[in-house]
Order: sequence, then structure tokens, then C-alpha cells
Amino acid sequence: MSTIINFTESLIFRNRLIVIFIFLIATLFLIYQASQLKLAAGFTKNIPLTHEYMRNYMKHAKDFGGANNVLVSVCDKDGDIFNAAFFNTLKEVHDQLFFINGVDRSLVKSLFSSSTRFTEIVEGGFAGGPGSATRARDKKSVADRTSRWWDCGRLRRAGVSQEDGCEHQRRGAGGC
Repeated sequence: MSTIINFTESLIFRNRLIVIFIFLIATLFLIYQASQLKLAAGFTKNIPLTHEYMRNYMKHAKDFGGANNVLVSVCDKDGDIFNAAFFNTLKEVHDQLFFINGVDRSLVKSLFSSSTRFTEIVEGGFAGGPGSATRARDKKSVADRTSRWWDCGRLRRAGVSQEDGCEHQRRGAGGC
């Protein structure tokens, strides 16, 4: 054992310049490699993408926007959401979800959340503000106003001008 140590010791100390040169080359190579490191702490790099649940998540990620979201849909069986009963149900669902412990209330999106805003075209240009449902005293006025926006939007997409096709505007009700 001591012969191996003696041989290695004499090899290193007799060839100091060669050993220093080898360490210098190794140091330069490691510095170059360190400069090529890139931080990539993406969400998909930290999850097992081959797992069944993660494959399902990745399949629908564009539609739902992330793994930390819960989407709730409230539908009317008759197909018409512009009625007071629907808006009462929507308000109840919103309130139940909004007050669940642990929910970040600033991220709750609904016609009844304070973060909802509207934009409408009026005679003088554009008008907008907080969503009407957050300020409305009764759900029927919300349903009527939302229905007017929807009807006028359908008429505009069909190529009917406000003067020709939007009766709400002629009546002075606004919203078109």
C-alpha cells in the first residue's frame, strides 16, 4: 500500500506543471458548463407527465387554464338564461362558492362578483363599469339588461344596424 502512495506522490510532485495544467483545463471546462445552466422550474417539469391524471390535465389545460381552478357552470334547462329565476340561482351558487373557506375571493369570476365589468356602445361612444349584477337591486332588471345586450349583439353580428334593428335603442332604453 505504501508503494502505491509513494509512486502517486512522486508522480504528482515531479510533474507539477502538468498537474496544474490538467486542473486548469478541468476548471475552464466546468466554468463553461456552469455558464450553460438554465433555470427551468416550469410546472410541467415538476409533475409526472406519464401519469393518467396528468395526461388528462394536459389534454384539457388550454380549455380550463390551470390545475388550481374549479369551473362551475349554471345552465337553464329551457335554454334561456334571461329570466329572474336563473339569475336568482346564479346568485345563490355564486354566494355559496364565494364564501367557501380557503377560496381566493379576488379570483372568483361571475356576473355577481365585483371583478366583473361591462363595456357597451352608447350614442357618445363607449361606456363601462362594474358589472350590473353587482349593483342591481332585483335580478329581473339584471336579466332584462343582459337580454338587451345579448339581443343587440346578435343583431349587430347579423349585420342589422342599431337604427334598423335595435328596438331598445329607439325606445331610449340604452344598452345597444
